[in-house]
Amino acid sequence: MVRPPTIAESLKIIRDREKRADGIRSGALNILNLGNIDLRRTTQAEEVLKNINLNSGVNTRKLDFADLRAFKKQMQLRQQDFKRSGIGIGISFKSVIDRSRKEDIKRFQEEINTAIVARKDRNGVITFRVNASARSTDTHHMVSVQFLNFQAALSGGGSITQKLAADVLRGPVRFDCDCGRHRYWYRYLATLGGFAYGKPETGYPKIRNPQLTGLACKHVLYVARMCMRSPSMIRDMQNYLNTYRNNPNSRARTIGRKQAREFAEKIDKEDWRNIKVRQSRNSQLPDRLADAFNPNKKASIRGTNLRPEELVKKRVDEMSKQEQISAIARLLSSTDLPPDLQAAVKLIKDQISKEN
Repeated sequence: MVRPPTIAESLKIIRDREKRADGIRSGALNILNLGNIDLRRTTQAEEVLKNINLNSGVNTRKLDFADLRAFKKQMQLRQQDFKRSGIGIGISFKSVIDRSRKEDIKRFQEEINTAIVARKDRNGVITFRVNASARSTDTHHMVSVQFLNFQAALSGGGSITQKLAADVLRGPVRFDCDCGRHRYWYRYLATLGGFAYGKPETGYPKIRNPQLTGLACKHVLYVARMCMRSPSMIRDMQNYLNTYRNNPNSRARTIGRKQAREFAEKIDKEDWRNIKVRQSRNSQLPDRLADAFNPNKKASIRGTNLRPEELVKKRVDEMSKQEQISAIARLLSSTDLPPDLQAAVKLIKDQISKEN
């Protein structure tokens, strides 16, 4: 029987895999870096499109100028959203969950059941080993989290209480995950928002996530939930803080098998994993525009901060002309659509008709 790798061996496997992936990606000719394109210079944009289309797979849709403009618009909208929400240097785990896709939350609740602390260093960085899903070819993934209030907690006066530890866990963080979902869907968003830990990603996710929706993979979401709700994690953070306050020069520490097993057993007994996640705010536009309205307060649109006409216009801007026409036809046939949204939909319909 083959023995499972130790945590130290697992960390090395992940580092080697990341290094190989970064090497392949750095030499790829189909990476789209919007920062290197000035859309006012036609020849420059044409050259970028030519290289990307030439070096993409045969089954990959070819990009054009309209795609570049749409990508740039999405990037600017997301930057504005982060700025408006006060997200810059770090992000809270609560915001990570609130801004994530429902499908990722569903996956983390159904497929992820184990996360253990694997390594800690003096900079407030904890690496977690998280199980992969049964369908994955990997057995686990590594999630790295830098707790940005860690140093302030060490420098502050008074004793290190569980409340202080909980505040560090729920404060601003930067994070990363070695899984493909994070690398190809969300690392660019984390870089854009200033909460990426480790290597930044400048390549726009033009194939996997061109609309820049969501924020975190199921592995990060499990760790986020654990840091927010687990009593064992709070006690572990308290011990972590005490260790580095008492000896600031302590070396980075990799957890052994026995400690990892004990931590996993404690987590397994806690009931926070069975409590359904409720997103108090989600900045992504709902699939059904009527679902955005709070029936008890017609002036309020949940999770968007947009007026009805702005919401409709933003939604249809993401669609092709045929998709717009179909969506509007469905909306106008709805009997539960609020009057102000009915008016907004008709306004957009008129605009599309004129354009056609």
